[in-house]
Amino acid sequence: MKKALVAAAALCLSLTPAFAETAETGNLMLPVTVESYQAHPVASLLLGSLSKDGESASLVGAEVSLDCPMFQAASGNVRQQLSVSSASYEHASTLLIEINPHLGASASYRMDQLQFGAEYRVMDASRLALKVGMAF
Repeated sequence: MKKALVAAAALCLSLTPAFAETAETGNLMLPVTVESYQAHPVASLLLGSLSKDGESASLVGAEVSLDCPMFQAASGNVRQQLSVSSASYEHASTLLIEINPHLGASASYRMDQLQFGAEYRVMDASRLALKVGMAF
């Protein structure tokens, strides 16, 4: 957990000059400080699989996502995700708590407040998940 937090902070700090707020890029640092900022939160249940080192585990959990309050790219939104899930291998179970910007491929469909989605991402392990959630 500590390694993941340190890595995420280092990544954010290392990318800060590249994403700095300038008139040329249109990027915005700390959009949460702008009166027009809207978080567009979505709370979801997720079900999927987690693969690492050739082993697969079933994955079940919950996630809250919102438009990133720290950075907004000129070309679109970055979604910040907080997820808590449990991965069950044949011989062990593990609790995963993640806070990260969306890194991976995803698709979602929204019907009023109900949202359906699928996500695939690869970091230390690959995760494939289906999501059902409510937008607020």
